[in-house]
Amino acid sequence: MCWGYNSFGQLGDNTTNGHSLAEPAQVFASERLFAGASHTCVVRTLDMLCWGTAHMGNTAALDQLLFPSVDGRPASLREVPNPVIGGGAGERHTCVLRANGDVMCWGRNNAGQVGSGTAQVGDGVVVATPTSTSAGAVFWRP
Repeated sequence: MCWGYNSFGQLGDNTTNGHSLAEPAQVFASERLFAGASHTCVVRTLDMLCWGTAHMGNTAALDQLLFPSVDGRPASLREVPNPVIGGGAGERHTCVLRANGDVMCWGRNNAGQVGSGTAQVGDGVVVATPTSTSAGAVFWRP
């Protein structure tokens, strides 16, 4: 169920109309969901999808997707060893945790959000595909 402002299409209902009441969301058998200021992502068994207005990790600089679709899928994380098991979304960047403990991020990097070791000045500076953090962040999972 999703509700809220939705000016970026982050509710995934194919509109930019806000909803004050919870409404069913079409998230295609997701296992985990995480939302940022302008986009939402779901983790599924073999891949993930993102929608709203953000950098989707699909090599495009900036997308607006009003509905969950394969266009919002980071292809480099689809059906690979060590699948995505969790994640988090910022304003226009996303980070995921893979089964092997690797942390990968993509999206806007004007303040170093992606963890690539550099904070690049400017609104148009993005990392367009999932990239392992330069500090080698790894999280242990029992």
